[in-house]
Amino acid sequence: MRRSLRVEGPGRRARSHACTGWRAAFAGAAVALVMASTAAAQGSADPTFRKWADESVRTLKDSRSADARAKAAEYLGGFEYPEVVEALQAALRDPDAKVRAAAASALWKTGEPARAARPALVAALDDPAPAVVIRAAGALETLGMPERDLVVARRRVLDAPGVTTDDRFMAARGLVGAAPPLVLLPPVLDVLERSARPRPSSAQSIDQRHTYESAAHAVERLARTKDRALIPPLLDAARNARYSQPALLAALALFEPKPDDWTGVLLGFLDAPDPKARHAALALLGRQLREADVQRWSPRVAALLRDPDELVRSEAVWVLGRAGGLAAAQVDALVAMLGDPDPAMRRRVAEALGEMGDRTQAVTAAAKTRVADAARGPLASVASGDADADVRGEAKKSLARLGGASGTGVASTSRGAPAGDAAARAPEAPPRPAPAAPRAADAGAEARAVALLRERRIAVEPGAYFQALATTDVEVVRAFLDAGLSASDPVAGSGPPLVVALQAGDACAASVRPTREATRSIVRLLLDRGADANRGDAKGFTPLMAAAMSGCDRVVMKMLLAAGAKAGATNAAGLAAFDMGVFQGHDGLEELIAAGYRLSPEKASAYEKAFAGKPAVIALVRKATRK
Repeated sequence: MRRSLRVEGPGRRARSHACTGWRAAFAGAAVALVMASTAAAQGSADPTFRKWADESVRTLKDSRSADARAKAAEYLGGFEYPEVVEALQAALRDPDAKVRAAAASALWKTGEPARAARPALVAALDDPAPAVVIRAAGALETLGMPERDLVVARRRVLDAPGVTTDDRFMAARGLVGAAPPLVLLPPVLDVLERSARPRPSSAQSIDQRHTYESAAHAVERLARTKDRALIPPLLDAARNARYSQPALLAALALFEPKPDDWTGVLLGFLDAPDPKARHAALALLGRQLREADVQRWSPRVAALLRDPDELVRSEAVWVLGRAGGLAAAQVDALVAMLGDPDPAMRRRVAEALGEMGDRTQAVTAAAKTRVADAARGPLASVASGDADADVRGEAKKSLARLGGASGTGVASTSRGAPAGDAAARAPEAPPRPAPAAPRAADAGAEARAVALLRERRIAVEPGAYFQALATTDVEVVRAFLDAGLSASDPVAGSGPPLVVALQAGDACAASVRPTREATRSIVRLLLDRGADANRGDAKGFTPLMAAAMSGCDRVVMKMLLAAGAKAGATNAAGLAAFDMGVFQGHDGLEELIAAGYRLSPEKASAYEKAFAGKPAVIALVRKATRK
């Protein structure tokens, strides 16, 4: 049983007014109801409460006034004394319907300790009064009766003429999943809007809040049935409601796909008179992060930075920050908020500017530069001069996140050492052509690239670039290059992109022929974008060495050599590419020999002894032996 949904759940006695239909008769009894709640909570621990319970039992049994008996029954809800449960059980046969309804409601509040009354509650399902039936059904569900066994009784209440709005609502929420959602929606909407309306009395406000929560949850459950026939009436209700718009928007947001022109729907509520509705629409717009959607809603959201409601202004700041650089056009409006008198607001604004200009996000370089240029100076002033330490700290963190005029703003790691050209001891083949200049990307390449990275939730930062290279993800590597990352600079403290890609675990293998097309494509792509085929890591480990050591085939080796890779270049340990791959004896080394690489007689002799049991290695060594 979803007891939190009941208008008359245990310990919430003020709500029983809504259940019985005579709330006005007891509106002045708030103090007594609170005392009754305390009594139910303490039970037999306090003799005073026991005395009050005994007095109410006598009233329930002996009073000639139906109103007095009903009031006594209501008071007894939640007491666990067996004699109380017995008296309430007997009251289910009272000649007055409102007494029977109050008794069923009280047993509902009592919950499991009222199990002895279960047979009487089952009989009450056939009561002629819908108010009794619906409360007996709630009590039985609390006692473990399956919802399916209560469908007939609840449907009878829903369809009965003259049923109160509250009773019809309780029937509808108990029938979710067992009756057509469109049939159940009207009574739920009636209670939702009515309970959302502000009221002056504090006791009524408590009652109102719990009823509203129950109705809002019922709307949510209806939306979760995924019946899209609910969308038009929910939209109509949201547009016509005055107080319940947040709950209705939340329910509409549960549908997938979203209602037609969902962004446009939410924009319509940014002008709602109720600030709670504006706040709810803002929060939902913050989830609409496709570029086209952000371009559409960000100007309207920026306008709400001047909203008279503080929570709306704060939500607008949060939403713009969440959109990041896609909302870069609104950076000036956000910067202006750094002068807000509230330090909490200034801190949120500083944080949002850091999110908007974060150099690792997948947005265009122009967007990052725009935010950095507009925000860096004001953030620096706040970081050094704001009176609030938290604001200063947040501004410093945001400054560290900003990109710059260079485009992506991703800091390059230190360059690797030269590939060891001077240390090459073998004659080289005729000079190769210089590395190709980076290919000019078409005008939309960067936009498509960052859109792909956003879709795959990949940050534009060295670690993610390294991962794409190491896993030979051609599509993502191309996106990084189109987003402005270098095809030659070392990546994440490691070697240049070609080295990272070729030494990955599954890039090449001597046992795999031909080498995977993804590896060939990565090499071709990087070379086409201007990668230096001779640039190695800090120890002179070059792309050709990585390819030889990994076991790349002749096609990969030929591509590198054609791009100018020097077959005789050695690393810091004095080893050339041939030395790196000789132990495997793979055919890719044939290209090094064809390019002119030769072993010295001393090294050839050493290799013939070391690999005497490997004929393929011996054959390569003899081919490469210097004459």
